[in-house]
Order: sequence, then structure tokens, then C-alpha cells
Amino acid sequence: MSVYRQLPPSDRRVTARESTRTCNAIALFQCMAAHPLTRMELIRARITSYLHPFLGITTTTITATDDDKPLEALRLTSLGVIAALLKSDNPDGQEIVHYLLESEVFPLFLSCMDNGDEPTQTVSALIIAKILLQVEGLKYCSGYGERFFSVVWTLGRVVDRHPERPSLGLLRSVIACYLRLSEVPRAKDAFRNCIPARMTQHNFIALIREDPHSVRMLQQLFTNITSRHWT
Repeated sequence: MSVYRQLPPSDRRVTARESTRTCNAIALFQCMAAHPLTRMELIRARITSYLHPFLGITTTTITATDDDKPLEALRLTSLGVIAALLKSDNPDGQEIVHYLLESEVFPLFLSCMDNGDEPTQTVSALIIAKILLQVEGLKYCSGYGERFFSVVWTLGRVVDRHPERPSLGLLRSVIACYLRLSEVPRAKDAFRNCIPARMTQHNFIALIREDPHSVRMLQQLFTNITSRHWT
């Protein structure tokens, strides 16, 4: 907690040493989050609330300088705790998603995906995809138009900001988020116009050719929003 005082907008920078020490402490929480005997105890103790200041760091690091790297490490390591809580084989996934939504941390995941570097974007997109898989998560994101389009537009910015070759993991999670959101019937017409044009282009499709699961998800996404098969 001692590092909080040096987070933006403080004039003092977090040093690499301070960041490493704090990340090591956070990594211990990640170990507990990944273990079935301690996972829910972290939730009951609301330990993840202590990570919110790190997730809320607003320094834009798409073009990060060396001074930004200690902050980005704090943000990424904190996301790792949440990702560990949401592991696919977790039988408590529904309860954990309920807790995360109740704690109002979801906008911070969007901020991380919007402002973080590629590893941070990748983990953030994975977390959002896991939340959307739960019925409560989908209802949360689609219950209000402003919230729904905030998610959609953030995903679109992620796609458009990587003109070269983004990580396949990032693309897979982004497509998974879009696919889940396409299941909201009343948003179908508006949603169709929000899909980035780049996702229909051959160079984008070429990026995911090596991952059949991502290809199938993309095909299903376009089937959902156009009611015809995409080739």
C-alpha cells in the first residue's frame, strides 16, 4: 500500500525497484487466486479492492517510455490476479463475476484495455471475455446502451490500434467478446455497424488463420449479425 502515494497524479515517479517489490507482493495474491482452497477467501476478504488503484492508472502506455514501465508492470500484475480468479475450470466463476461487477471494477478493465500496452490489453480482453460468458456479465454489459457501446467501442479501438501483427491471444479474446455481445437481440442492428471494417478484411483474417477456434468464432459472429454465412 505504501506505493499508492506515488501513483499518478503524484509528481513522484514509481521506481523500477518499488514496482518490482509491489509486483512480487501482488504475485503472491495471484498464487492464492489460482488455488481452489484460497480463491474464495480472497473474495470474501475483498482483497482485489486493494488492486483498484493500480488498475486505475491512467498513464497511456501504447507508446510507453521507460518511466511508464514500472506503472505498467503494476497494472499488468494486478490484472493477473483477476485472470487467475476467472480460470475456466473454476466452479465459483458465477459468484466471482457477481463480486467483480458489484465492486464496480469493470470500467477499470475497459480503461486497461484502452490505455495499456499489448500484454495488458490481452489480459484485459481475456477478463472481459470471461465475464461476458456468465449470464450476469452479459446482462451487465447489455443492460444500458451507454455501457454496451462503451464495451463495443473499446474493443474496436483495440483492433484499429494494431496495424501490424497483434498477438493471437489478444485477437482471440476480442473476437470472443464481440461474439458474445452479438447474442443480444435488441442490439443487433446497431451492433452490426460497430464492427471494425478491418475485421472483414483479408489481412485481418490472415492473422487468425493458424487458430481454427478464432476463425470459427469470427464466422459465427458474422452469421449472428448478418443472418448469413460469412466466407
